[in-house]
Amino acid sequence: MAFNLFKYKTDQGRFARGVAFWLLTALSFYGCTTLYSFLLGWSWPSAKLISAPIPIINSPLNSAFIISVVVFLLAVKVILSWFINRPKMTDLLIETETEMKKVTWPSWNDAFNSSVVVIAGMIFFMILLGMSDYLMNKFFSYIVFR
Repeated sequence: MAFNLFKYKTDQGRFARGVAFWLLTALSFYGCTTLYSFLLGWSWPSAKLISAPIPIINSPLNSAFIISVVVFLLAVKVILSWFINRPKMTDLLIETETEMKKVTWPSWNDAFNSSVVVIAGMIFFMILLGMSDYLMNKFFSYIVFR
């Protein structure tokens, strides 16, 4: 029997739920590496349980490493599995994936032309605001220092 990550509405929204799961897993990994760095800075007895570093990751087996790994595994297995299978969250992700399939994306030329129009408009308004600022500065300098 294979482990099924998606227990609620298993056949719907697999891509959106998978992306959400892996993004949350990456966020949990980042959090646990930060936790590991934080725990290494503590002044508690962090005697190494193994004198040689763990292969591949080149990290000694100490209490900070064990705590970080346990927190990461709990976050992935319990919290993320529970979060992804909540009915409200699952329905949101399924509806999001359904709506994204209906989107018609612009062609490269349309996107490029729209970007040129936006950049030209920004430059125009930047020049307009700069000129109005310069003129108002000259006008009020004339009034004040007259």
